[in-house]
Amino acid sequence: VTIFSVYIDDGCIVCDACEEAAPDVFEVTDDTCFIKPTVRIDGGFDRNMDQSGLKPEIISAMSDDILDAAEACPVDVIMVVEDPPSEAAEAEEAPVPETPEAVPEEAAVEDVEVGEGIEQLLTVGDRSLDILFGSQSGNSEDLSAKLAKQAKGYGLEGTVHDMDGFDFNSLSGKKRVLIVCSTWGEGEMPDNAEELWQQASADSAPQL
Repeated sequence: VTIFSVYIDDGCIVCDACEEAAPDVFEVTDDTCFIKPTVRIDGGFDRNMDQSGLKPEIISAMSDDILDAAEACPVDVIMVVEDPPSEAAEAEEAPVPETPEAVPEEAAVEDVEVGEGIEQLLTVGDRSLDILFGSQSGNSEDLSAKLAKQAKGYGLEGTVHDMDGFDFNSLSGKKRVLIVCSTWGEGEMPDNAEELWQQASADSAPQL
């Protein structure tokens, strides 16, 4: 079987079976499963309902894993596309413009460069994302862990930190910081966030 694309149909039960079979291709979210941008030609991060093709190197290296994931899906929502859409079908679906315009050669070259630039943005430079959580019951901590997991789909390396004991002065050296915190009881601050808040709100706090 030669795979062209794969997408997720309606009805995913987020059982993680696909991600266990092919973690480089599938990422299970809170309510469905996404096809990772690093394996898709269009670089998108969603269910791939448009059936964007997979990169040739992915097809070569991971076809068996993708087929195993589709076989393991208990609700059969992983749809493997073996052939690209036919030109005839595309011609029927595509509207015919009244006044077609030729794309200047310069514009075509620019589009390629922009596409390459987007891929570089997802893979080069400092990809760190520091996620700080303040949590009394554990909900914010769980959400932070999920955000760190989803960040991988955008080329980021998420690291989760408990606010309790976190070095406030180190924030100035962080590239990206995401703070997840919620109140509890009658609007009280989580116990593990109080010390960091005191440091941040002090008159002597450094400018970030």
